[in-house]
Amino acid sequence: FKERGLPEQLISLGFAESGYNPFAYSRSGAAGVWQFMPFTGKKYGLRVDWWLDERRDPYKSANAAADYLTKLYEQFGDWYLAMAAYNAGEGKIAWAIEKSGCTDYFEICETSRYLKEETRHYVPKIMAIDKILRNLEKLGFTRPNWEIETDLVAVDVKGGLDLQGLAEASGMDWLGFQGYNPALRRKMSPPGDGCTIYLPAARIASAQNYIATAP
Repeated sequence: FKERGLPEQLISLGFAESGYNPFAYSRSGAAGVWQFMPFTGKKYGLRVDWWLDERRDPYKSANAAADYLTKLYEQFGDWYLAMAAYNAGEGKIAWAIEKSGCTDYFEICETSRYLKEETRHYVPKIMAIDKILRNLEKLGFTRPNWEIETDLVAVDVKGGLDLQGLAEASGMDWLGFQGYNPALRRKMSPPGDGCTIYLPAARIASAQNYIATAP
């Protein structure tokens, strides 16, 4: 988000949506850290099919969320409205603006006529999470190192590859391997076009050897 020039407070939206759980699912069918519905996920470049659910890919879904939030901000010209639209849909927010005659999220929320309770509480929830993150020490939490670099490396694998075999060749069981690759829905990469997998840097050499030699 920082690289894209988006407000850093928007990382709290991921906490509000899923608690940053890539395996989170809602009753309405939204999935992943950023809780994309299948149609919206596909619209923003995420593959959702029998083989993969890239709504659960923490990296690709974060880029898709940045794209979607940027689009919403360009449409409404206000980050509070953009966040509300992320929750309710842009059509609902456009309707609320038209019916209420105002473009201030908090003014629109002063009555229950235009937005559902969930959406009226959604932005304050994100603001509260952001306030907690900015006052972790005061609240008794240890502040994480926000600048820490991941040691995960992205690798493109060919189609039809035995992914459990890849996991074992990398010294991992399937659950550990899938923990790094929550988008995987099968133990084989999609035939024809393959997919992206993520592994710790220390395991890359073994994985690449397997990828190069496996049928």
